Amino acid sequence: MIHLHDKNKKKIAGLIDYKDLFIESELQSGEKTLCFYYPKKANYYFDIMEECYIKTKENEYIVKERNVQSEYTEFKCILNLEDIEGKPFSKFESKEQTIDKALALALAGTGWVVNKCDLKKKRTVRMTNCSSLEIVQEIKKIYRCDIVFNTLDKTIDVYEHLGEDKGTYFIDSLNLK
Repeated sequence: MIHLHDKNKKKIAGLIDYKDLFIESELQSGEKTLCFYYPKKANYYFDIMEECYIKTKENEYIVKERNVQSEYTEFKCILNLEDIEGKPFSKFESKEQTIDKALALALAGTGWVVNKCDLKKKRTVRMTNCSSLEIVQEIKKIYRCDIVFNTLDKTIDVYEHLGEDKGTYFIDSLNLK
């Protein structure tokens, strides 16, 4: 079940009539997209509007797009990273710091914190005229790590490498049958 919240984060209802719900994770940025179809004749259909919130067991999403079709409407939602996006920096500098300290500096005042982090590399990050989210993405690139956002707890987990190498790969130039 997913839960629908209005623009003020007040719970409206639990939605159960949805179909084809899936979540796409983008490893490069750590962001996720939630998509689902909801019937036009179901309860609370007219309450699902852009900029409303959808909560799952793991994360909170913002409804960004609705594609109306004959019987169902497709809803596309993105991770709720508003607090991080809304914190501007005119100048950011973190000299020879570990990633958890650099992230803590970038997240100061947003309500977000670093949860899991086992990297001990030290790097320098400098940026101007940017948001906390842009700094987090730059930190991810400089430290060469993977980041997972937990929007319910407002925490960031840092991993050296997500996933594992299974030894399987695909080549376009082979003629596979």
